[in-house]
Amino acid sequence: MLLTATCTYQDAQDIRASLEIPSENFITIRGSSFERKEIVMEVYKRRDNREIFSTDLVNLIKNHERGRIIIYCATQSGCNDLFAILQPLLPNKYLSTYHGGLGDEQREIVMSHWKDGKIQIMIGTNAFGMGINSSDVYLVIHCVAPLSMTNLIQHIGRAGRDGNEAKSVIFYSTKKDLRTNFGILAENRET
Repeated sequence: MLLTATCTYQDAQDIRASLEIPSENFITIRGSSFERKEIVMEVYKRRDNREIFSTDLVNLIKNHERGRIIIYCATQSGCNDLFAILQPLLPNKYLSTYHGGLGDEQREIVMSHWKDGKIQIMIGTNAFGMGINSSDVYLVIHCVAPLSMTNLIQHIGRAGRDGNEAKSVIFYSTKKDLRTNFGILAENRET
């Protein structure tokens, strides 16, 4: 049995084929809605100045009073850069990064700390998304618009898993997001 809340029909067929499951033994059950009434969506234009954007993020984080936070970046270097900026600005918070550039042992340690509730703010790429079922995430931030609607739904779905109100914030920047959404960055994207 395979279960997911965000898989597209085509993704399901690709998974079925890669696992060599005969189509007569594969049933897809899908709802028609991804509606999550407990998640409030906010969209903001990202200010280009890095210092101003960092201040915007810090204010957003400081105004968030409960639960943990996931911040999604498009690249490994974006995660690492943001971590270096935010860590000294949020000295009372335990931040970490999670992306494909971490070694296996480091990924296991970070994931263990996340599952134990030690990490309050996770800065990650798409590598941090699938299988993250923490019930105490109430804020998900995208520093840039995600590469696809599937990624957006997957990421947003990390928030409010206990049914309580949560927030998803997306920052967009016209030039950067247009390039990202049309796949120019996706060819060489780090996950």
